[in-house]
Amino acid sequence: MRPLYADLHVHSDDTVGTNDTLYNLSYGRDVAGLDVLGYTANDFNITEQRWDQAVKLIHELNEPGRFVCYPGTEWCGNSCAGGVPATAVFGSRGGLTGVVAEAFDRASVGKALRARRTFATTGERSFASLRQGKHFMGEVFTADANAPLDYRLLGEAGWEQVDLFDGDQLIWSRNLHQELGFCAQRIRLRLGGARIKDRYRGAYWTGEIRITGAVINGFRALGLDHPEQTVWRKDATVLAFRTDTNGDTDSIEIDLSQLAGATLQIHSRIDNYVKVGDPSEPQPCVHAPTVVMELSGDELLAQSQVVEELPGAELKLSLERMTAAPLPRELQGRIELARLGLDPGREHPLFICARQRDQSRVWTSALFLTL
Repeated sequence: MRPLYADLHVHSDDTVGTNDTLYNLSYGRDVAGLDVLGYTANDFNITEQRWDQAVKLIHELNEPGRFVCYPGTEWCGNSCAGGVPATAVFGSRGGLTGVVAEAFDRASVGKALRARRTFATTGERSFASLRQGKHFMGEVFTADANAPLDYRLLGEAGWEQVDLFDGDQLIWSRNLHQELGFCAQRIRLRLGGARIKDRYRGAYWTGEIRITGAVINGFRALGLDHPEQTVWRKDATVLAFRTDTNGDTDSIEIDLSQLAGATLQIHSRIDNYVKVGDPSEPQPCVHAPTVVMELSGDELLAQSQVVEELPGAELKLSLERMTAAPLPRELQGRIELARLGLDPGREHPLFICARQRDQSRVWTSALFLTL
């Protein structure tokens, strides 16, 4: 079996998208380098003529071994009442579906999707798998309590965090910065989450990092999506930042002369997306208009991480220590199932979520196991 990378939600000007169908499908194949693409016409404004033309084109472009393409529709609710208003603002860049298929053709990809032999990324060609013995992610089975779970990760930026979830509960973690040893001079600020779980969910951050008692030797930002998200040096002791997060995470890495004896101050305003009114006038987030964090370098040396949880959808600010060692691009390991304390007699949907240094993430499908 091999991993294929798919975008299963693609529009065109047949309905509410931009560019014609041939352009978008060709772009997906030839520019984005997708293996699999799903054309999803909106149900409320596709015409029979355009649908027939699109299906004919999709069949012509489908080429086993090179490009698998499916016709489909997006059920928007409007045709049967319900639904939500459309929006042109979705926030972060689009993700990808990873499909572990037996062959590179429609039938095999469809079989893998129905079997949940899949993983998800935040847009990168990273890879993740989870299994117990012969049972692969996506399967429903009765588990051997004495057999471990095996995971494997492949990426580009270096893996820094691996989390195992049982549904929505975090039950096991691995921090590669801690394993490789924290550096006494390197820290980072991570900003992430969203204000709400809906469209127009973005949290718009504008703030400063003030560091005294140490020299800022250098800094860099990771996870930013476009040029308007940026970090700059305001003066010798202050870094300023402007970014927005829509469920994703951005980070600012800082190299200091020393952490001991330093004072760290972070102050940020958090604004809403301006849907109504003057977009040049910020609209503060009602539940968390500002966030302030102040601590000493010695406190961070002792704690390694300080997190400020904010009202919202995983909205948080975190100041963390880092390692100076290279993070692994390939990572695999075992998790002892017997040590997880899972309740017997009920199903546990266990899945991995892992993060790279550039704040990209990957999720496996779940193992639906019962002890």
